Amino acid sequence: MVGTGMGAKNGILIKGGRALEASRSIRRIVLDKTGTVTEGKLTVVAATWAPSHDYNDLYAHADGGTSSLDDVPLTAKCADGVSRAEVIAMVASTEARSEHPLAKAVAVYGKDMLAKSLLPIRRFKGKHTIYVGNSRFVLQSNDTQLPSALSSFDSEEETMGRTAIFVSVSPAGAVKPVPVLAIALSDAPRPSSVHAIRALQAMGIEVNMMTGDGRALRLLLPSP
Repeated sequence: MVGTGMGAKNGILIKGGRALEASRSIRRIVLDKTGTVTEGKLTVVAATWAPSHDYNDLYAHADGGTSSLDDVPLTAKCADGVSRAEVIAMVASTEARSEHPLAKAVAVYGKDMLAKSLLPIRRFKGKHTIYVGNSRFVLQSNDTQLPSALSSFDSEEETMGRTAIFVSVSPAGAVKPVPVLAIALSDAPRPSSVHAIRALQAMGIEVNMMTGDGRALRLLLPSP
């Protein structure tokens, strides 16, 4: 009982004495990433749009550069005549309904951008479907590739341990969604994480991190 009481004081919940006794034989521990290893306070740090010529052929490689959300007018058009401001509005509205930290960060960023732009946004009334998530989800296909501008952005952000999500727009009656936007988010490790992980490793316990993000995020875990 003393052990469970001390654990509770330190934010560790132990389900009874049997679980505490069994902990002596633990050889591997798997940690959740967001909000456990990290602060869980995600922020949007970068974004890029697919060049307009990619909209005509999703299998073609882009031969131009990328553009950030800040240096291109939000009035510029994306797929099927939808403006970038309208895409941001749909994304912010969609993500605002989710409790996930990624969604919250994107929703807040989108709303801030629209507030600064002062652009009127028309309602779509079901004319378009928007997809927000990983590449497979936004493509709604296993045999279609992202435009190279978005895939290159994803690779660059992954090397920095950031999380990238994508946005595609599917007009009514379209055969497949059109990827138009990639957004990168950052979440800092908790200062205490490195000490806790090294303490576990010193006890001979293998520490793993469970995450749906890129492999580069393994750098969050210190070497034994």
